[in-house]
Amino acid sequence: ANPAFERAFGFSKQEILAHEIGECFASDSFPLADIQRRLAQHKPWRGEVLSSGKDGRTFVSDLAVIPLTADEQRIVRYLWMARDLSEQHKLESELAHRAQAVQAKQDEIAATRQYFESLLDTLNDIFIIVDTAGRCLYLNAPARERLGFSAEELTAKKLPNFLQEVQRLGGYGDAVKIEFREYEAAIQTRAGETLTCLWSARPLFNAKKEWLGTLAIGREMDELKRLRTSADTLELEQKIQQRTAELQRRIDQLAKMMEIGEDIRLNVSLDVIMQAVANAISALGWQRVGVFHRRQDETYELVASAGFDERRASLPRKFVKISYPDLAPYLLERWRISQSFYLDARQLQGKRPGFLPNTLDIFAVGDWHEHDCLLVPIRGRDKTIGMIMVFSPSDGRRPEASQVHDLELLADDAGLAIANSELLASHAASERQARLLAHIGNAFQAASTLEEVVIDIAGLMAQALSCPLVIVVRADAVAAAGVNGGLISPKWVSAAGQPARAEKGRGRRLTNDDVPETLLKELFEQTGRERERLVELEPAPWRELIAASPANDTADILSARLIALRSRGRSFGFVLCFEAEAVTVSPAIPATFLSDLIAQATLTIDNARLFHQTEEKAHELAHANQHISEFLASTSHELRTPLHAILQFSEILLDDDSKKLHPEQRHHLEIVQRSGKNLLALINDILDLSKIAAGKMEAILEDFDPRLMISEIAETVRPLCEKKKLKLQINLADSLPALINSDRNMLTRALTNLLGNAVKFTEDGYLDVSAHYRAPALTMAVRDTGIGIPANRLKEIFEPFRQLEMSEARRHSGTGLGLAISQNMLAILGGRIEVVSKVGSGSTFTIHVPVKIPSPAEIKRAAGLVRKPATAQASASKKRRRPSGHILVVEDDENTRYAMQFILENEGYRVSFAEGEEAILSAQHERPNMILMDIMMPKMDGYQVARTLKAQKQLAHIPVVALTARAMKGDREKALAAGCDDYLTKPFEKKDILGMIAKWLE
Repeated sequence: ANPAFERAFGFSKQEILAHEIGECFASDSFPLADIQRRLAQHKPWRGEVLSSGKDGRTFVSDLAVIPLTADEQRIVRYLWMARDLSEQHKLESELAHRAQAVQAKQDEIAATRQYFESLLDTLNDIFIIVDTAGRCLYLNAPARERLGFSAEELTAKKLPNFLQEVQRLGGYGDAVKIEFREYEAAIQTRAGETLTCLWSARPLFNAKKEWLGTLAIGREMDELKRLRTSADTLELEQKIQQRTAELQRRIDQLAKMMEIGEDIRLNVSLDVIMQAVANAISALGWQRVGVFHRRQDETYELVASAGFDERRASLPRKFVKISYPDLAPYLLERWRISQSFYLDARQLQGKRPGFLPNTLDIFAVGDWHEHDCLLVPIRGRDKTIGMIMVFSPSDGRRPEASQVHDLELLADDAGLAIANSELLASHAASERQARLLAHIGNAFQAASTLEEVVIDIAGLMAQALSCPLVIVVRADAVAAAGVNGGLISPKWVSAAGQPARAEKGRGRRLTNDDVPETLLKELFEQTGRERERLVELEPAPWRELIAASPANDTADILSARLIALRSRGRSFGFVLCFEAEAVTVSPAIPATFLSDLIAQATLTIDNARLFHQTEEKAHELAHANQHISEFLASTSHELRTPLHAILQFSEILLDDDSKKLHPEQRHHLEIVQRSGKNLLALINDILDLSKIAAGKMEAILEDFDPRLMISEIAETVRPLCEKKKLKLQINLADSLPALINSDRNMLTRALTNLLGNAVKFTEDGYLDVSAHYRAPALTMAVRDTGIGIPANRLKEIFEPFRQLEMSEARRHSGTGLGLAISQNMLAILGGRIEVVSKVGSGSTFTIHVPVKIPSPAEIKRAAGLVRKPATAQASASKKRRRPSGHILVVEDDENTRYAMQFILENEGYRVSFAEGEEAILSAQHERPNMILMDIMMPKMDGYQVARTLKAQKQLAHIPVVALTARAMKGDREKALAAGCDDYLTKPFEKKDILGMIAKWLE
């Protein structure tokens, strides 16, 4: 797993290698079958899947799974490659959204252009617009009709000559001031007619003073001559001047609209566009203009003006920021004109509107009263987002419908610009919020302790909310009943966060010296009653922690918002946000983001807190397991050591052939030995059950013949069957392999227990033992014709210390541990026991256990080792010879030493004894042939003695066999690692110790 995979899914390399790769993807939608089908065909698979990170985050990823082959047939590896598509999908969604906004802008501009083209089509004059290269961009309807050309057909060569001069001058940009000029020039029609016109022309520039092209208007000279000839009064001349002035005003308006549309398309600053709108309105003859933007707090803020003092600071404060309640009474139907509102001072009885300060520089002109005002709303998609206010028209007339319509068109441009600006601002804010949420989500991976996680998140949340805050987390895991658990000596982790210029803000850890624990408990108790609430706090100690702003520096009470951190219905901490009102009303921090922020912080901190608690619990469990191991080892030693003496001395007396024992005494000794062995079996069962519960039992795998194992077990119970006159049947299928690899001891224990129970609970009839193999499992079944088990009691028989009715328990002795131990041992091997029973008819217990079949070479090698009759006979002859040799017994228990001396000396060995450090000196002087080593001894234990002996060159060759009552997991390995050559567990029988000695001496 490469680092990119670790970052995307949140798993470390070790975690990835220890788990199934499918855990990184959502199981309910993961196309596992499709992937397996493709891979089986040696073909790669690729597609989009829903992935899940370690922290619970889900995301869509592009997954490719590729089989890697060592040759053309054999697949040796699978390459998994995943790429997070979340950001790509987000960008695609944002791009579609922006495309819709751009389309809306284009539609608005097209509508505006269509409107002005319709106005120009009503003129009788020829109207031409050309670009900087001299290509004709636009002809109005009268021009197309009179000339017979379309705009595309009217090439530069066909245009009037004066346009080349205007084009040349326009190339100098704004450095050359060119007003409308009159040119008399001819133009050729498609029909070949020559029209002589009087042309007015001017270059066009955008807001950046870049030259866009040239605008020209032509009037036929014949028409002018006819008008001038027929004009016999001054009134006609005035009409011509008015028409020319109106035409010029329309051209100026069109040029301004084109400039504003271009600025919107290029995403020019909102302030620049608003000022261009104000200037365009001023060019229409309004001597005082104000453009307002509606803010989130329902106030209209002045963002551009024309005609007033250029310094906005000199304008009255009340006019710079107008509240909606002051403006609302004038946005009524009684004032409506088109989509706007004309406030007529005559209807106000000469009074100023309430939102206009007395000191505002507005004035009367002509019919326009000093207190008259025209309000033009700037509309968004579904609400008013601004307002244009105009005063004092230069012509002194009250507004006509066409004038209002012109202003509304400019208001539409302003609305489009505001919407575009808000869209860009919203996009930037969303990106910033997404980054902060991602940083908070990654805080758990970036930090190594709970304290570091809380400190990081405090800085990130302060930056996200743009306010100082404090985070407090309860790190303890134990609580009593009461509000929020009624804490018992809780441990608090707290941190303060401050906004900063950096992306992540600043966080620092708080101690008990910073905030008293009693204060933390008081605030925490409040989170149990309400998830979120406003609180008022004493300045100390908070003022110094949050570096209060100057406005709050002298306040007697600090306001804050208390927000609970809750998981699984219970609070585990809280966030204290200061200047809480700003948090709730700021347009940059919507309620959904605040909610997401708290949720992400809650998840991350809770994960860190639970991880912290899990680590502590793991340490406690490891400590407890160590105590359990030590207790079991000690118990095993203390029980087995005296039992070893009982069994050995009873065996010594029973083996005595001198006939010194009376038959009744021999019977008593047999009872002692049998009871000792039963006690040993019970001790072994209890210790085994304890080892299983503590996880201290592991399988020891070896190759063995299953037929031989089953036959040997059957022979051990055959005498009991014959005593009860029960028939014992053995049915071994041909499918049984010659060798299997498993834990022979565990399988022997389980099958022996089933056969023993079958004999115990069967009074007449038969026992049937069967076995077969079907890959990959070995199946062994024990069937009897005994008393049977009720169906509702089948589960109970596998519980420790549970038997059937107490009367049955008294009839049939036992502890009820055998089946529980057998079931658990088989579970360690991956197997199980099934039971089918009927009361009065008998029971069938079946063992299913997976086993490994050795290779043919291993089977052949094992067979070769078995078939050595000559060696076996030689070994038998050796056993008949009286042995000799010196054996050093290292043992501190007097009873065990006495029994060992009796057994070994009777066999012909010379025996000496020592313990601890004394054994090292004895071995150096006596050089024994073999050393029998007890492990648990005072001062120096057997491990230390064995290591010291094996470290000395002259003693390293002497075989050392560990004799110990320790029988826990790892004891054998520990003894061998210390230098012992073999291991024998107490209590052992005489034949066991003599066989071990023969193994190493002969």
